[in-house]
Amino acid sequence: MKKLLLVLISVLMVLTLAACGSQGDSGNNEPTPADVDPKEIDNNPHGTTEGRFLAISMPTLAADFYVQFCDLIESQATEAGMKVTRESADGSVSTQITQLENFKTMGVTDLIVCPVDEEAVKETLVSLRKGGMNIHSFAFEFGQDCSYYDSCTSADQKAIGEKNAENASKWIDATFPDAEDKSVKTVIISLPVFEANIARDEGLRTIINNPKVDLVAEYELTAEDAVQTQNFIDQMMIEHPDVQVVLCHFASIALAADEQLQVYRNQLDVEHFGVFSCDYDDTLVSRMIASLDNESFIRATGTYNPALNLVFEVTMGMHDDELTANKIFYFPVVSYTAEEVAGQ
Repeated sequence: MKKLLLVLISVLMVLTLAACGSQGDSGNNEPTPADVDPKEIDNNPHGTTEGRFLAISMPTLAADFYVQFCDLIESQATEAGMKVTRESADGSVSTQITQLENFKTMGVTDLIVCPVDEEAVKETLVSLRKGGMNIHSFAFEFGQDCSYYDSCTSADQKAIGEKNAENASKWIDATFPDAEDKSVKTVIISLPVFEANIARDEGLRTIINNPKVDLVAEYELTAEDAVQTQNFIDQMMIEHPDVQVVLCHFASIALAADEQLQVYRNQLDVEHFGVFSCDYDDTLVSRMIASLDNESFIRATGTYNPALNLVFEVTMGMHDDELTANKIFYFPVVSYTAEEVAGQ
């Protein structure tokens, strides 16, 4: 009987201790991650870099822009004493989410992510931030909701589209000074798949503010796809063989369009045909320079300032005083013509 009583007392003591452990100290109730408002989390290292582990998650590494971007970030991070890894989602949402979740088990402290689909990664990003990971969103603002990032670099996407249209408009005026209203046949190759992309496409459409322009078609891509772009060029040459200007949503799209247009050189007035791009990378620059000898059709680009070294600096909290209330750093929007990049 005495042994049974001792056993019961021991069980009661264990249960009491377990209950106390689950309730915690009533005078020091620390919120669990589930209780924390994600907007209130601050994982920003505020300038500390040494010994941290940075991961870079890109939607693809098949485009030169993303490769050059990762190369730059990796060199900066390595110089700052950080370990670095990079991953390509290859355009797959599920692949990117798996990679993001793996970063946590790898001990990643800081993440630069350009989402394949910003809606799809929201839950994962919140979970990573609650686990202490400093997250920087590149080019996606998530509706300016900083639940999903500690900092963000972005640009006014509509302004980029407008800059592209402005470049095309200036070229039209210089190339066709005596053109009548609605005589310059123009096409847009758009990518209306996300809110930011839709805003950029709105900017492209401001080309119609030039009275000389006749916007004869807009071909809507369903992805950043070179093959689909080139199929649209083939379709354009059947439907609108007299087209003279093509405005493109991305640099990769402009490059694909330019490549396919070479097939039709004998059908085009080469000196009076222009392709206009958004964004900036080395391959695009080389093709712009080639347009000075009419070996390419890409005449200019509208982009955010390509000083992408700022992305790493913002990620690591070196520009905290320049962030908006929603933790966004906005790049200025600029343009580059073929003459400018060639140093003429």
